[in-house]
Formats: sequence, structure tokens, C-alpha cells
Amino acid sequence: MTINWADQRTLILAPHPDDEVIGCGGLISRISEAGGQGHVMYLTIGADGSGSDCCWPTWLSASIWYPT
Repeated sequence: MTINWADQRTLILAPHPDDEVIGCGGLISRISEAGGQGHVMYLTIGADGSGSDCCWPTWLSASIWYPT
């Protein structure tokens, strides 16, 4: 099966900036080169990964990056 990426809209969810490149860099490049729409949404609670933060976040941060 061949996908026509020019006709696709794709949303990639990532926990931190740069994780989308590590996990989906090839897909983002393929979509962009074909003229499709690729979007990345970053979702994080702002924790530093040390485990010292509260068990449940009181807020959720989200931002969207539109690759060109």
C-alpha cells in the first residue's frame, strides 16, 4: 500500500521538544517533502524527570509546532 502524503494531515504527539525528531523525524520529512500537513503537539507537566514532583500534575502544558 502506498500513502499519498500530500493528501494527509498528521498530528504527532511528543512529551518534550526534540522527541518528535528522534521518534518521527523521517515521517515528518517525508510529509513535508510531499507537501502534506505535519503538526507536532508537545504535552508535558513540566517535570524534570527526577521523580521529586507531585504524583499528579495540577496543570498540563501544550504547544503546537507547525514544521515548514
